[in-house]
Amino acid sequence: MRAGLCRLLMLRLGSDLRALRKKLPELDRMRLQYAKAPPPPGRDESEGPAEPVDLADELVALILDLAFLEGRPPIRDRRTFNARLEENRPQLAAVAGDACALTGRILTRYQAIRRRLADITQANWIASVKDMSGHLDALVFRGFLQQVPYARLRHTDDPNQAETSMFPVHPLYRVNSPSTTAITEGKAHEVANSIQAYKPVKKSRDYRVKAQSSAGSIENLRKVNAGKIQLGMVFSGHVYLDRQGRLKHDNRKYDKVLAVAYLMDHPSSWWYARVPA
Repeated sequence: MRAGLCRLLMLRLGSDLRALRKKLPELDRMRLQYAKAPPPPGRDESEGPAEPVDLADELVALILDLAFLEGRPPIRDRRTFNARLEENRPQLAAVAGDACALTGRILTRYQAIRRRLADITQANWIASVKDMSGHLDALVFRGFLQQVPYARLRHTDDPNQAETSMFPVHPLYRVNSPSTTAITEGKAHEVANSIQAYKPVKKSRDYRVKAQSSAGSIENLRKVNAGKIQLGMVFSGHVYLDRQGRLKHDNRKYDKVLAVAYLMDHPSSWWYARVPA
C-alpha cells in the first residue's frame, strides 16, 4: 500500500520532484559509494543480473515516505490524501536534506568497513572475513533504503546507539564477560561494566543491559546461540570454529551467532555476538 501511495505522490508532485532530484546534495559521491552494494539478500541469481536502480530514485522514494507517510495515520481516502499533500509539501526540501545526510553517513560507514575487511589478508582469517562480509551485505544492499525500516536506519546515525542498531532491539541484553583469560586480564569485565554504566544505555526505555561473569568464551558462545543472552564476548577463533562445527569435543554448528564488533586488534580479540531476530 505504501508503494502505491508513493507512486500517487510522485504523479501529483511531478515538477516538484524533478526540481528536488536535481538538487539532491552529495548525490554523485553517494552513487560511487553505493556502486559496490550487492543485490538484495535471497535474490535468485538464475534470474540474471538485477536491473540497475539509480540511487536518486531510491532517495526520492525515501523522501516521499518520510514527508507524507512515516509516523502518520494511514491514508484511506482522497480527502485525507489531498490534505496530507498540501500540508507537507513545503517540507520536501528539508526532509530531502535530512534523508540525504543520513544516507551519506550510512554509505560512508559501509565503505569504511568494506575497506577494512579488504585489508585483512591473513589466510587463517579468510573464512571469518567472508562471513562478516556476508553480514555486511545483508545490511546494506540495493534497495535497502526501502526495505530496512526507517527506525533502524535512523538509529545508525545516533551516537548513543551501538553500531549494530539496524538489528532488532531485545528487551534485555545480558553482557557476559569471561572470568578467565590470560590475554585480556580484567579488560572484559571493564568493557562489560562500562557498557552497563554508559548513561545513554541506562536511560534507554527500549532495553536494559546487565553485565555478568561467565566461565569463558565457549560458555558465552553457547548461551548466545541458545538465546539465553543477547550479547556476549567471544574469541574470534571460537566464532570461526563454531560455525563449521569444529570446536574441540563439540561438533555442533552454532549458526545463530553473528560477529558484530571487536574489542582489540589481536588474533584472539573478543567479538560481540548475538542472536538475530
